[in-house]
Amino acid sequence: MEVPCGRDDNWDKRNVDPEESAAVSDEPYVTAVVTAITQCPSSDAGANQCVDPQRIYAVGTSSGGNMTADVMCDAENSSLFRGYLIDSSSLQLFEGIPDCPSTNRDFFVMMALGNYGIDEGLYYDRAPTTHLDVPAFADWAAGRLECESQRVDDAIGSPEASTLRYAYSGPCAFAAAGSQAVVTLGVQNGSHTWYCQDSDAGAQPNSCPNMPTPPGLTPDGLPDTNGLFVEEEFWSFVSQGVSSSAPTPAPTPAPTPAPSETVPPLLGGAGGGGLIAKDNVPGYPPPAFVALGDAYAAGAGNSPYLPGTDTARDHCRRSTNSYPFIASTVLSGGPSGLVFRACSGAKIADFYGASRRNREPPQLQRLDGATRLISLSVGWGDALLPRALRSCTLDSLRCEAQWRARTEAAIRAIGTRSRGSRGSLHSLYERIDSLAPRARVVVFGYPRLFPAVPPLRCDTGVRLLGFTRGAMEWIDAEIRRLDGAIEGAAAAAHVTYIQDSYTAFRGHEICTRQPDLHGAIPNAAIGAHRLRGTLGAGFSPNRRGETVLAKLLERSL
Repeated sequence: MEVPCGRDDNWDKRNVDPEESAAVSDEPYVTAVVTAITQCPSSDAGANQCVDPQRIYAVGTSSGGNMTADVMCDAENSSLFRGYLIDSSSLQLFEGIPDCPSTNRDFFVMMALGNYGIDEGLYYDRAPTTHLDVPAFADWAAGRLECESQRVDDAIGSPEASTLRYAYSGPCAFAAAGSQAVVTLGVQNGSHTWYCQDSDAGAQPNSCPNMPTPPGLTPDGLPDTNGLFVEEEFWSFVSQGVSSSAPTPAPTPAPTPAPSETVPPLLGGAGGGGLIAKDNVPGYPPPAFVALGDAYAAGAGNSPYLPGTDTARDHCRRSTNSYPFIASTVLSGGPSGLVFRACSGAKIADFYGASRRNREPPQLQRLDGATRLISLSVGWGDALLPRALRSCTLDSLRCEAQWRARTEAAIRAIGTRSRGSRGSLHSLYERIDSLAPRARVVVFGYPRLFPAVPPLRCDTGVRLLGFTRGAMEWIDAEIRRLDGAIEGAAAAAHVTYIQDSYTAFRGHEICTRQPDLHGAIPNAAIGAHRLRGTLGAGFSPNRRGETVLAKLLERSL
Protein backbone atom coordinates (compact mmCIF):
# COMPACT_ATOMS: atom_id res chain seq x y z
CA MET A 1 0.00 0.00 0.00
CA GLU A 2 1.04 3.56 -0.56
CA VAL A 3 2.15 5.12 2.71
CA PRO A 4 0.64 8.59 3.27
CA CYS A 5 3.90 10.32 4.13
CA GLY A 6 3.85 13.11 1.56
CA ARG A 7 2.84 15.74 4.11
CA ASP A 8 5.65 15.20 6.63
CA ASP A 9 7.60 12.36 8.20
CA ASN A 10 5.47 12.06 11.33
CA TRP A 11 2.16 10.39 12.17
CA ASP A 12 -0.89 12.66 12.10
CA LYS A 13 -3.02 11.96 15.17
CA ARG A 14 -6.50 13.31 15.77
CA ASN A 15 -7.05 12.26 19.40
CA VAL A 16 -3.89 12.62 21.46
CA ASP A 17 -2.26 15.72 19.91
CA PRO A 18 -4.32 18.93 19.95
CA GLU A 19 -1.97 20.62 17.47
CA GLU A 20 -2.80 17.95 14.89
CA SER A 21 -6.54 17.70 15.53
CA ALA A 22 -7.32 19.75 12.44
CA ALA A 23 -4.66 18.14 10.27
CA VAL A 24 -5.16 15.30 7.84
CA SER A 25 -5.54 12.19 9.97
CA ASP A 26 -3.67 8.91 9.46
CA GLU A 27 -6.48 6.95 11.10
CA PRO A 28 -8.02 5.99 7.71
CA TYR A 29 -4.65 4.60 6.65
CA VAL A 30 -4.57 2.35 9.73
CA THR A 31 -8.06 1.13 8.88
CA ALA A 32 -7.06 0.42 5.29
CA VAL A 33 -3.98 -1.58 6.33
CA VAL A 34 -5.98 -3.78 8.71
CA THR A 35 -8.65 -4.30 6.06
CA ALA A 36 -6.03 -5.33 3.53
CA ILE A 37 -4.11 -7.80 5.70
CA THR A 38 -7.23 -9.53 6.99
CA GLN A 39 -8.52 -10.31 3.50
CA CYS A 40 -7.67 -13.77 2.22
CA PRO A 41 -5.59 -14.26 -0.94
CA SER A 42 -7.41 -13.65 -4.20
CA SER A 43 -6.16 -13.24 -7.73
CA ASP A 44 -4.00 -10.41 -6.41
CA ALA A 45 -2.30 -12.53 -3.74
CA GLY A 46 0.33 -9.94 -3.01
CA ALA A 47 -2.20 -7.39 -1.76
CA ASN A 48 -3.96 -9.61 0.75
CA GLN A 49 -2.38 -11.68 3.52
CA CYS A 50 -5.23 -13.44 5.34
CA VAL A 51 -4.24 -12.43 8.88
CA ASP A 52 -6.42 -13.51 11.79
CA PRO A 53 -8.33 -10.35 12.85
CA GLN A 54 -8.41 -11.60 16.44
CA ARG A 55 -4.60 -11.62 16.65
CA ILE A 56 -3.45 -8.18 15.49
CA TYR A 57 -1.49 -5.83 17.75
CA ALA A 58 -0.61 -2.17 17.39
CA VAL A 59 2.99 -1.60 18.48
CA GLY A 60 4.96 1.61 18.35
CA THR A 61 7.75 3.66 19.86
CA SER A 62 8.20 7.43 20.14
CA SER A 63 5.81 9.08 17.67
CA GLY A 64 4.75 5.58 16.69
CA GLY A 65 3.89 4.93 20.33
CA ASN A 66 1.85 8.13 20.34
CA MET A 67 0.06 6.95 17.19
CA THR A 68 -0.58 3.58 18.84
CA ALA A 69 -2.22 5.41 21.75
CA ASP A 70 -4.19 7.49 19.27
CA VAL A 71 -5.59 4.35 17.62
CA MET A 72 -6.35 2.83 21.02
CA CYS A 73 -8.43 5.88 21.90
CA ASP A 74 -10.12 6.27 18.53
CA ALA A 75 -13.85 5.51 18.53
CA GLU A 76 -13.72 3.90 15.07
CA ASN A 77 -10.44 1.98 15.06
CA SER A 78 -9.78 0.86 18.64
CA SER A 79 -11.60 -2.47 18.25
CA LEU A 80 -9.38 -3.48 15.32
CA PHE A 81 -6.61 -4.60 17.67
CA ARG A 82 -6.30 -7.20 20.42
CA GLY A 83 -3.57 -5.31 22.23
CA TYR A 84 -1.63 -2.05 22.36
CA LEU A 85 2.07 -1.77 23.19
CA ILE A 86 3.20 1.84 23.68
CA ASP A 87 6.87 2.70 24.14
CA SER A 88 8.54 6.03 24.86
CA SER A 89 5.22 7.84 24.87
CA SER A 90 2.21 8.53 27.08
CA LEU A 91 -1.23 10.13 27.02
CA GLN A 92 -1.61 13.89 27.28
CA LEU A 93 -4.22 15.19 29.70
CA PHE A 94 -6.93 17.68 28.75
CA GLU A 95 -8.54 19.24 31.83
CA GLY A 96 -7.16 16.37 33.90
CA ILE A 97 -8.11 13.40 31.71
CA PRO A 98 -6.97 11.92 28.35
CA ASP A 99 -8.99 12.68 25.24
CA CYS A 100 -10.05 9.09 24.61
CA PRO A 101 -13.52 8.93 22.99
CA SER A 102 -13.46 5.18 22.30
CA THR A 103 -15.70 3.03 24.47
CA ASN A 104 -13.79 -0.17 23.58
CA ARG A 105 -12.71 -2.22 26.62
CA ASP A 106 -11.76 -5.41 24.80
CA PHE A 107 -7.98 -5.10 24.66
CA PHE A 108 -4.72 -5.49 26.58
CA VAL A 109 -2.30 -2.59 26.99
CA MET A 110 1.35 -2.13 27.95
CA MET A 111 3.59 0.93 28.02
CA ALA A 112 7.27 1.55 28.77
CA LEU A 113 8.99 4.84 29.51
CA GLY A 114 12.60 5.67 30.34
CA ASN A 115 13.64 8.40 32.78
CA TYR A 116 16.42 10.09 30.75
CA GLY A 117 16.64 12.21 27.62
CA ILE A 118 13.52 13.58 26.01
CA ASP A 119 11.34 11.18 28.01
CA GLU A 120 12.46 12.57 31.37
CA GLY A 121 9.73 15.23 31.46
CA LEU A 122 7.02 12.62 30.85
CA TYR A 123 8.54 10.18 33.34
CA TYR A 124 8.69 12.68 36.20
CA ASP A 125 5.53 14.53 35.13
CA ARG A 126 7.46 17.75 34.47
CA ALA A 127 6.62 18.19 30.77
CA PRO A 128 5.19 21.57 29.64
CA THR A 129 1.91 19.76 28.97
CA THR A 130 0.63 17.26 31.53
CA HIS A 131 0.82 13.55 30.67
CA LEU A 132 0.09 10.33 32.52
CA ASP A 133 3.25 9.10 34.25
CA VAL A 134 4.02 5.37 34.45
CA PRO A 135 1.91 4.33 37.48
CA ALA A 136 -0.85 6.78 36.56
CA PHE A 137 -1.05 5.24 33.07
CA ALA A 138 -1.53 1.81 34.66
CA ASP A 139 -4.28 3.13 36.93
CA TRP A 140 -6.07 4.87 34.06
CA ALA A 141 -5.90 1.84 31.77
CA ALA A 142 -7.10 -0.53 34.49
CA GLY A 143 -10.07 1.71 35.19
CA ARG A 144 -10.77 1.96 31.50
CA LEU A 145 -10.74 -1.82 31.13
CA GLU A 146 -12.85 -2.37 34.25
CA CYS A 147 -10.21 -4.44 36.03
CA GLU A 148 -11.29 -5.61 39.47
CA SER A 149 -7.91 -6.51 40.97
CA GLN A 150 -5.52 -4.35 42.97
CA ARG A 151 -2.39 -2.97 41.31
CA VAL A 152 0.74 -5.04 41.91
CA ASP A 153 3.97 -3.03 42.09
CA ASP A 154 7.36 -4.70 41.80
CA ALA A 155 10.70 -4.31 40.04
CA ILE A 156 12.48 -6.38 37.40
CA GLY A 157 15.96 -6.58 35.88
CA SER A 158 19.13 -8.59 36.39
CA PRO A 159 21.35 -8.63 38.37
CA GLU A 160 19.68 -5.62 40.03
CA ALA A 161 15.90 -5.20 39.77
CA SER A 162 15.80 -1.52 38.91
CA THR A 163 12.98 -1.21 36.37
CA LEU A 164 9.70 -0.43 38.11
CA ARG A 165 6.66 -2.45 37.05
CA TYR A 166 2.99 -1.69 37.72
CA ALA A 167 0.50 -4.38 36.73
CA TYR A 168 -3.19 -5.21 36.85
CA SER A 169 -4.61 -8.67 36.22
CA GLY A 170 -8.07 -9.88 35.31
CA PRO A 171 -10.91 -10.22 35.73
CA CYS A 172 -11.37 -7.21 33.49
CA ALA A 173 -13.87 -6.49 30.74
CA PHE A 174 -11.81 -8.60 28.32
CA ALA A 175 -9.14 -10.31 30.41
CA ALA A 176 -9.75 -13.61 32.18
CA ALA A 177 -9.17 -13.91 35.91
CA GLY A 178 -5.44 -14.11 36.61
CA SER A 179 -4.41 -12.99 33.14
CA GLN A 180 -2.25 -9.90 32.84
CA ALA A 181 -4.28 -7.04 31.37
CA VAL A 182 -2.21 -3.91 32.04
CA VAL A 183 1.56 -3.58 32.53
CA THR A 184 3.55 -0.36 32.62
CA LEU A 185 7.34 -0.16 32.98
CA GLY A 186 9.40 2.67 34.41
CA VAL A 187 12.85 2.00 32.97
CA GLN A 188 15.46 3.41 35.35
CA ASN A 189 18.58 4.62 33.48
CA GLY A 190 16.71 4.16 30.20
CA SER A 191 16.27 6.84 27.56
CA HIS A 192 14.16 7.33 24.43
CA THR A 193 13.19 4.23 22.38
CA TRP A 194 13.92 0.53 22.90
CA TYR A 195 17.50 0.96 21.77
CA CYS A 196 18.24 3.20 24.76
CA GLN A 197 16.30 1.09 27.26
CA ASP A 198 17.89 -2.30 26.58
CA SER A 199 21.30 -3.07 28.10
CA ASP A 200 22.27 -5.35 25.24
CA ALA A 201 25.97 -6.12 25.44
CA GLY A 202 26.09 -6.39 21.65
CA ALA A 203 24.65 -2.93 21.03
CA GLN A 204 26.68 -0.06 19.63
CA PRO A 205 28.03 2.02 22.55
CA ASN A 206 27.43 5.71 23.11
CA SER A 207 24.35 5.81 20.89
CA CYS A 208 21.91 7.19 23.46
CA PRO A 209 21.96 11.01 23.65
CA ASN A 210 21.48 12.99 26.83
CA MET A 211 22.42 10.11 29.12
CA PRO A 212 25.29 10.76 31.54
CA THR A 213 27.99 8.29 32.52
CA PRO A 214 27.23 7.45 35.31
CA PRO A 215 24.49 6.71 36.19
CA GLY A 216 22.52 6.42 32.95
CA LEU A 217 25.25 4.70 30.93
CA THR A 218 27.77 2.05 31.86
CA PRO A 219 31.49 2.76 31.39
CA ASP A 220 31.07 0.96 28.04
CA GLY A 221 28.49 3.51 26.92
CA LEU A 222 25.48 1.18 27.12
CA PRO A 223 22.20 1.85 28.99
CA ASP A 224 22.63 0.73 32.59
CA THR A 225 19.19 -0.91 32.80
CA ASN A 226 20.35 -4.13 34.45
CA GLY A 227 19.52 -6.66 31.79
CA LEU A 228 16.03 -5.43 30.91
CA PHE A 229 14.96 -5.97 27.32
CA VAL A 230 11.72 -4.11 26.66
CA GLU A 231 10.99 -6.05 23.48
CA GLU A 232 11.15 -9.30 25.45
CA GLU A 233 8.79 -7.82 28.03
CA PHE A 234 6.37 -7.05 25.20
CA TRP A 235 6.64 -10.65 23.96
CA SER A 236 6.03 -12.00 27.44
CA PHE A 237 3.04 -9.71 27.97
CA VAL A 238 1.41 -10.73 24.69
CA SER A 239 1.94 -14.43 25.36
CA GLN A 240 0.26 -14.20 28.78
CA GLY A 241 -2.88 -12.38 27.69
CA VAL A 242 -5.92 -14.64 28.07
CA SER A 243 -9.25 -13.14 27.07
CA SER A 244 -12.52 -13.92 28.78
CA SER A 245 -14.37 -13.42 25.51
CA ALA A 246 -13.49 -13.30 21.84
CA PRO A 247 -13.58 -10.23 19.58
CA THR A 248 -16.06 -10.26 16.74
CA PRO A 249 -14.82 -12.77 14.14
CA ALA A 250 -14.20 -11.88 10.54
CA PRO A 251 -17.37 -12.10 8.42
CA THR A 252 -15.76 -14.39 5.84
CA PRO A 253 -13.96 -17.55 7.02
CA ALA A 254 -10.43 -17.95 5.77
CA PRO A 255 -9.22 -20.93 3.75
CA THR A 256 -6.60 -23.21 5.24
CA PRO A 257 -3.10 -22.23 4.13
CA ALA A 258 -0.75 -24.88 2.87
CA PRO A 259 1.08 -26.80 5.64
CA SER A 260 4.37 -25.37 4.42
CA GLU A 261 3.40 -21.85 5.58
CA THR A 262 4.90 -20.75 8.83
CA VAL A 263 3.21 -18.72 11.51
CA PRO A 264 4.62 -15.15 11.39
CA PRO A 265 5.98 -13.71 14.65
CA LEU A 266 4.94 -10.56 16.40
CA LEU A 267 6.71 -7.54 14.95
CA GLY A 268 7.93 -4.48 16.82
CA GLY A 269 7.78 -0.80 16.03
CA ALA A 270 10.94 1.29 16.24
CA GLY A 271 12.67 4.43 15.07
CA GLY A 272 9.71 6.75 15.57
CA GLY A 273 7.38 4.57 13.50
CA GLY A 274 4.36 2.49 14.39
CA LEU A 275 3.91 -1.05 13.12
CA ILE A 276 0.80 -3.16 12.89
CA ALA A 277 1.68 -6.75 13.67
CA LYS A 278 0.26 -10.23 13.27
CA ASP A 279 0.93 -13.44 15.17
CA ASN A 280 -1.20 -16.16 13.56
CA VAL A 281 -2.99 -17.26 10.40
CA PRO A 282 -6.67 -18.25 10.57
CA GLY A 283 -7.76 -21.64 9.39
CA TYR A 284 -4.35 -23.17 10.08
CA PRO A 285 -4.84 -25.21 13.27
CA PRO A 286 -2.21 -24.46 15.92
CA PRO A 287 -0.05 -27.46 16.74
CA ALA A 288 -0.67 -29.21 20.03
CA PHE A 289 2.55 -28.04 21.69
CA VAL A 290 3.61 -30.06 24.74
CA ALA A 291 6.55 -28.81 26.85
CA LEU A 292 8.15 -31.35 29.20
CA GLY A 293 11.28 -31.53 31.30
CA ASP A 294 12.99 -29.98 34.29
CA ALA A 295 13.72 -26.47 35.63
CA TYR A 296 15.21 -25.31 32.32
CA ALA A 297 11.83 -25.81 30.64
CA ALA A 298 9.70 -24.90 33.67
CA GLY A 299 11.42 -21.53 34.04
CA ALA A 300 11.97 -21.99 37.78
CA GLY A 301 13.26 -18.83 39.42
CA ASN A 302 11.35 -16.54 37.05
CA SER A 303 8.06 -15.71 38.75
CA PRO A 304 5.12 -15.39 38.29
CA TYR A 305 4.27 -19.09 38.32
CA LEU A 306 1.14 -20.84 37.14
CA PRO A 307 -1.40 -21.39 39.92
CA GLY A 308 -0.74 -24.45 42.06
CA THR A 309 2.88 -24.95 40.93
CA ASP A 310 4.62 -23.03 43.73
CA THR A 311 3.09 -24.41 46.91
CA ALA A 312 4.11 -26.57 49.85
CA ARG A 313 2.84 -29.62 47.92
CA ASP A 314 4.10 -28.70 44.45
CA HIS A 315 7.50 -27.17 43.69
CA CYS A 316 7.36 -27.44 39.88
CA ARG A 317 7.34 -23.63 39.50
CA ARG A 318 6.05 -23.47 35.93
CA SER A 319 6.70 -19.88 34.93
CA THR A 320 4.94 -17.58 32.53
CA ASN A 321 8.47 -16.35 31.70
CA SER A 322 9.67 -19.80 30.58
CA TYR A 323 10.79 -20.60 27.04
CA PRO A 324 7.65 -22.70 26.30
CA PHE A 325 5.38 -19.78 27.25
CA ILE A 326 7.48 -17.32 25.24
CA ALA A 327 7.65 -19.56 22.18
CA SER A 328 3.99 -20.55 22.35
CA THR A 329 2.95 -17.25 20.78
CA VAL A 330 4.72 -18.27 17.57
CA LEU A 331 4.42 -22.06 17.73
CA SER A 332 0.87 -22.60 18.96
CA GLY A 333 -0.94 -19.29 18.75
CA GLY A 334 -0.44 -18.52 22.44
CA PRO A 335 -0.53 -20.26 25.83
CA SER A 336 -3.98 -21.68 25.11
CA GLY A 337 -2.30 -23.98 22.56
CA LEU A 338 0.36 -25.11 25.04
CA VAL A 339 0.30 -28.18 27.29
CA PHE A 340 2.91 -27.32 29.93
CA ARG A 341 4.07 -30.18 32.19
CA ALA A 342 7.74 -29.37 32.85
CA CYS A 343 8.67 -29.44 36.53
CA SER A 344 11.64 -28.09 38.47
CA GLY A 345 13.86 -30.94 39.64
CA ALA A 346 12.33 -33.50 37.28
CA LYS A 347 14.33 -36.59 36.33
CA ILE A 348 13.76 -39.23 33.68
CA ALA A 349 11.74 -41.32 36.15
CA ASP A 350 9.20 -38.49 36.46
CA PHE A 351 8.21 -39.03 32.83
CA TYR A 352 7.02 -42.57 33.61
CA GLY A 353 5.70 -42.35 37.18
CA ALA A 354 3.91 -39.88 39.40
CA SER A 355 6.12 -37.47 41.33
CA ARG A 356 5.58 -37.93 45.07
CA ARG A 357 7.52 -34.79 45.90
CA ASN A 358 5.30 -32.56 43.75
CA ARG A 359 2.04 -34.55 43.57
CA GLU A 360 2.34 -34.44 39.79
CA PRO A 361 1.20 -37.13 37.31
CA PRO A 362 3.71 -38.73 34.90
CA GLN A 363 4.81 -36.24 32.27
CA LEU A 364 4.22 -38.77 29.47
CA GLN A 365 0.56 -38.87 30.43
CA ARG A 366 -0.16 -35.73 28.38
CA LEU A 367 0.96 -37.17 25.03
CA ASP A 368 -1.36 -38.63 22.42
CA GLY A 369 -1.85 -38.96 18.68
CA ALA A 370 -3.01 -35.34 18.37
CA THR A 371 0.28 -33.95 19.66
CA ARG A 372 2.25 -32.17 16.93
CA LEU A 373 5.22 -30.65 18.76
CA ILE A 374 7.12 -31.74 21.87
CA SER A 375 10.07 -29.97 23.47
CA LEU A 376 11.94 -31.22 26.50
CA SER A 377 15.06 -30.95 28.60
CA VAL A 378 15.95 -33.68 31.08
CA GLY A 379 19.12 -35.34 32.35
CA TRP A 380 20.58 -32.64 34.59
CA GLY A 381 19.43 -34.26 37.83
CA ASP A 382 20.07 -37.81 36.59
CA ALA A 383 23.69 -36.85 35.87
CA LEU A 384 24.12 -35.88 39.56
CA LEU A 385 25.22 -32.38 38.57
CA PRO A 386 23.15 -30.52 41.22
CA ARG A 387 24.84 -32.55 43.97
CA ALA A 388 28.27 -32.11 42.41
CA LEU A 389 27.74 -28.35 42.17
CA ARG A 390 26.88 -28.12 45.85
CA SER A 391 30.01 -30.08 46.69
CA CYS A 392 32.16 -27.87 44.46
CA THR A 393 30.88 -24.74 46.16
CA LEU A 394 31.63 -26.09 49.62
CA ASP A 395 34.99 -27.60 48.68
CA SER A 396 35.97 -26.38 45.22
CA LEU A 397 39.52 -27.74 45.34
CA ARG A 398 38.50 -31.37 45.86
CA CYS A 399 35.12 -31.59 44.11
CA GLU A 400 36.44 -33.10 40.86
CA ALA A 401 38.29 -35.86 42.72
CA GLN A 402 35.18 -36.62 44.77
CA TRP A 403 32.60 -36.52 41.97
CA ARG A 404 34.16 -37.22 38.60
CA ALA A 405 33.74 -41.01 38.70
CA ARG A 406 30.13 -40.71 39.87
CA THR A 407 29.00 -38.11 37.32
CA GLU A 408 30.70 -39.91 34.44
CA ALA A 409 29.03 -43.20 35.41
CA ALA A 410 25.65 -41.48 35.69
CA ILE A 411 26.05 -39.86 32.27
CA ARG A 412 27.00 -43.20 30.72
CA ALA A 413 23.88 -44.76 32.24
CA ILE A 414 21.46 -42.20 30.85
CA GLY A 415 23.18 -42.38 27.44
CA THR A 416 22.86 -46.14 27.12
CA ARG A 417 20.87 -47.51 24.19
CA SER A 418 19.44 -50.51 26.04
CA ARG A 419 15.74 -50.84 25.24
CA GLY A 420 13.21 -50.73 28.02
CA SER A 421 15.50 -49.04 30.55
CA ARG A 422 13.59 -46.30 32.35
CA GLY A 423 16.84 -44.51 33.12
CA SER A 424 17.87 -44.24 29.46
CA LEU A 425 17.27 -41.17 27.33
CA HIS A 426 17.20 -43.33 24.20
CA SER A 427 14.35 -45.40 25.66
CA LEU A 428 12.54 -42.24 26.78
CA TYR A 429 12.71 -40.69 23.32
CA GLU A 430 11.45 -43.91 21.74
CA ARG A 431 8.58 -44.05 24.22
CA ILE A 432 7.65 -40.47 23.39
CA ASP A 433 7.64 -41.36 19.69
CA SER A 434 5.32 -44.32 20.30
CA LEU A 435 2.85 -42.21 22.30
CA ALA A 436 2.86 -39.26 19.88
CA PRO A 437 3.86 -40.72 16.49
CA ARG A 438 2.87 -37.60 14.53
CA ALA A 439 4.80 -35.16 16.71
CA ARG A 440 8.05 -33.35 16.00
CA VAL A 441 10.26 -33.96 19.05
CA VAL A 442 12.92 -31.36 19.93
CA VAL A 443 15.36 -31.91 22.80
CA PHE A 444 17.69 -29.42 24.50
CA GLY A 445 21.12 -30.02 25.91
CA TYR A 446 22.40 -27.78 28.70
CA PRO A 447 24.40 -24.53 28.34
CA ARG A 448 27.77 -24.35 29.99
CA LEU A 449 27.63 -22.46 33.26
CA PHE A 450 30.95 -20.63 33.14
CA PRO A 451 32.89 -18.69 30.48
CA ALA A 452 35.08 -20.61 28.04
CA VAL A 453 38.03 -18.97 29.81
CA PRO A 454 36.76 -18.69 33.39
CA PRO A 455 38.09 -16.20 35.94
CA LEU A 456 40.37 -17.36 38.73
CA ARG A 457 37.36 -17.50 41.04
CA CYS A 458 33.57 -17.17 40.82
CA ASP A 459 31.87 -16.28 44.10
CA THR A 460 28.41 -17.47 45.10
CA GLY A 461 27.40 -14.52 47.24
CA VAL A 462 28.20 -16.25 50.53
CA ARG A 463 31.48 -15.34 52.18
CA LEU A 464 34.39 -17.65 51.26
CA LEU A 465 32.19 -19.92 49.14
CA GLY A 466 32.71 -20.08 45.41
CA PHE A 467 34.25 -21.92 42.47
CA THR A 468 37.92 -22.08 41.55
CA ARG A 469 38.95 -21.95 37.90
CA GLY A 470 39.73 -25.67 37.93
CA ALA A 471 36.29 -26.51 39.32
CA MET A 472 34.59 -24.35 36.69
CA GLU A 473 36.52 -25.98 33.85
CA TRP A 474 35.63 -29.46 35.16
CA ILE A 475 31.93 -28.60 35.57
CA ASP A 476 31.71 -27.24 32.04
CA ALA A 477 33.46 -30.37 30.75
CA GLU A 478 30.88 -32.57 32.48
CA ILE A 479 28.05 -30.51 30.97
CA ARG A 480 29.57 -31.03 27.54
CA ARG A 481 29.79 -34.76 28.28
CA LEU A 482 26.11 -34.77 29.27
CA ASP A 483 25.15 -32.90 26.11
CA GLY A 484 27.04 -35.47 24.08
CA ALA A 485 24.96 -38.24 25.67
CA ILE A 486 21.74 -36.33 24.98
CA GLU A 487 22.72 -35.68 21.36
CA GLY A 488 23.70 -39.31 20.81
CA ALA A 489 20.42 -40.59 22.24
CA ALA A 490 18.48 -38.11 20.11
CA ALA A 491 20.26 -39.24 16.95
CA ALA A 492 19.61 -42.91 17.73
CA ALA A 493 15.91 -42.21 18.32
CA HIS A 494 15.65 -39.90 15.27
CA VAL A 495 14.56 -36.81 17.18
CA THR A 496 15.87 -33.26 16.81
CA TYR A 497 18.71 -32.10 19.06
CA ILE A 498 19.32 -28.34 19.33
CA GLN A 499 22.95 -28.05 18.29
CA ASP A 500 23.62 -24.69 19.94
CA SER A 501 22.56 -25.86 23.40
CA TYR A 502 26.02 -25.89 24.98
CA THR A 503 27.00 -22.39 23.77
CA ALA A 504 23.50 -20.88 24.03
CA PHE A 505 24.62 -18.37 26.67
CA ARG A 506 28.02 -17.56 25.15
CA GLY A 507 29.31 -14.36 26.76
CA HIS A 508 26.50 -14.40 29.33
CA GLU A 509 27.51 -17.25 31.63
CA ILE A 510 27.70 -17.03 35.41
CA CYS A 511 30.32 -14.51 36.58
CA THR A 512 29.95 -12.37 33.45
CA ARG A 513 28.53 -8.86 33.51
CA GLN A 514 25.09 -9.87 32.19
CA PRO A 515 24.53 -13.57 32.93
CA ASP A 516 21.68 -15.49 31.34
CA LEU A 517 21.54 -17.76 34.38
CA HIS A 518 20.56 -17.33 37.97
CA GLY A 519 23.46 -17.39 40.37
CA ALA A 520 23.83 -20.11 42.96
CA ILE A 521 22.55 -18.15 45.95
CA PRO A 522 19.39 -16.04 45.64
CA ASN A 523 19.90 -14.60 49.14
CA ALA A 524 23.41 -13.46 49.98
CA ALA A 525 22.69 -13.58 53.72
CA ILE A 526 21.79 -17.26 53.74
CA GLY A 527 23.60 -19.34 56.29
CA ALA A 528 26.04 -22.05 55.27
CA HIS A 529 23.91 -24.66 57.07
CA ARG A 530 21.15 -24.06 54.48
CA LEU A 531 23.36 -24.33 51.40
CA ARG A 532 22.63 -27.98 50.66
CA GLY A 533 18.98 -27.29 49.98
CA THR A 534 19.55 -24.04 48.11
CA LEU A 535 22.38 -24.47 45.64
CA GLY A 536 20.54 -27.02 43.52
CA ALA A 537 17.88 -24.42 42.73
CA GLY A 538 20.43 -22.08 41.19
CA PHE A 539 22.13 -22.21 37.79
CA SER A 540 18.86 -22.29 35.84
CA PRO A 541 18.15 -19.70 33.08
CA ASN A 542 16.86 -16.31 34.12
CA ARG A 543 14.22 -14.49 32.08
CA ARG A 544 16.71 -13.39 29.47
CA GLY A 545 18.10 -16.92 29.26
CA GLU A 546 14.62 -18.37 28.80
CA THR A 547 14.11 -15.97 25.90
CA VAL A 548 17.35 -17.21 24.32
CA LEU A 549 16.10 -20.79 24.60
CA ALA A 550 12.76 -19.81 23.06
CA LYS A 551 14.58 -18.37 20.06
CA LEU A 552 16.67 -21.54 19.70
CA LEU A 553 13.49 -23.62 19.71
CA GLU A 554 11.85 -21.40 17.09
CA ARG A 555 14.92 -21.55 14.83
CA SER A 556 15.11 -25.34 15.14
CA LEU A 557 11.65 -25.57 13.59
